[in-house]
Amino acid sequence: MRTAHDKRIPMVGVCFGHQLIAQALGGTVRKSEKGWGIGRHVYQVAPDNGLLDGETIAAAASHQDQVITPPASARTIMSSDFTPHAGLLYANGTTLSAQPHPEFTVDYADALCDLRRGLAPDAVVDAAKASLTGPLDHTTLGGVVTRFLTAKRPA
Repeated sequence: MRTAHDKRIPMVGVCFGHQLIAQALGGTVRKSEKGWGIGRHVYQVAPDNGLLDGETIAAAASHQDQVITPPASARTIMSSDFTPHAGLLYANGTTLSAQPHPEFTVDYADALCDLRRGLAPDAVVDAAKASLTGPLDHTTLGGVVTRFLTAKRPA
């Protein structure tokens, strides 16, 4: 991670990749005291971040670990009360990471909730499944990832 970042090789990390990049570049990652983050989560979008438009974005999540302290070189561009550093954009302009999953469909996220039953409290699983009736912006988030990876950058 550090070598790719230092060589300015474009990379995107999602969920564990988000955590891995953050930790490799100096951040702190650990199991959240808040427990499981599953189902549909709504994140506040940082203004003028250069990638995401709008004030909020909703996406499916499935994690216990999360970035607690981002690296000094990262700007938080997505946040929530549950996941304060849900999206990070790194100062070198070639690294982006996000805790939620743009690749998850509603059906897949719902199936993951079922798989968490017995690991997460039933009330958390039930609330997560119910949350999936709300719209997901996974296509928008996926488009951000695509544009980020295909953007022309100075050599």
